[in-house]
Amino acid sequence: MRKALVCAWVQMRLYIRSGRIVFALLMLIGYPFVFYHIVPVDVVSSFLMSTVAAFAWSAWIALAMNWSEEPVLRHVLMVKSGASRYHIAQALWLLLFGAAGGVFLICLPMLGRAVYIHGMFVRGPSFREVMLGILLNACAGICGAFVGGFFHPSIIRDRKMAYLFCLLIGLLGLTAGMAGVPFASRLLLPPLYDSLYRLGQSAELETGGALAHCIWYLLYTGACIGLRTFALIKAKES
Repeated sequence: MRKALVCAWVQMRLYIRSGRIVFALLMLIGYPFVFYHIVPVDVVSSFLMSTVAAFAWSAWIALAMNWSEEPVLRHVLMVKSGASRYHIAQALWLLLFGAAGGVFLICLPMLGRAVYIHGMFVRGPSFREVMLGILLNACAGICGAFVGGFFHPSIIRDRKMAYLFCLLIGLLGLTAGMAGVPFASRLLLPPLYDSLYRLGQSAELETGGALAHCIWYLLYTGACIGLRTFALIKAKES
């Protein structure tokens, strides 16, 4: 497995060194500066809104990395490490990047509050809320990584269609509830709306609700991983 992790990292390092990650990083870093430009903000709504940014960042990274892969190098790395292990290792790196983006979106405002803007929030967030916010954003980031990772060149051959479908699913996940789509149908979409709406009803970030939505994000992630693996097998990629 160590060889597979190294091989998957080679592709990811090539993507990073190509400079294509710059725009995604600008979005990740710029979001807190834009959102917290006018203070004070509500603790719960700010933590929940950042889950959308974490989801978008991770989906962008996964899509861009998949479509930047060199097919010949990819085939060589899969032969060296084993196709199945390579896919697992790639998934682990995506998971790490997605979770890191979500954690960053909570930690940067907390750092800014501690050293610069003491009145950033309407009320001081408790340690419990900060930890729940970190966990929730990390799970949203992981979910976004695997939604984006599903639209692999071997599954959808057209780059524009892959980006369009990923954008459409993300937007539907965010707006379907407002459009009156039944809950059963929304289970097919990322739980962005339900996370914002249900958790946003409380004045504080509740432990039970936050953990339930973390599980929901992870279950959706597992479904994406399963469908992606099946589709790649059908495409004779693994």
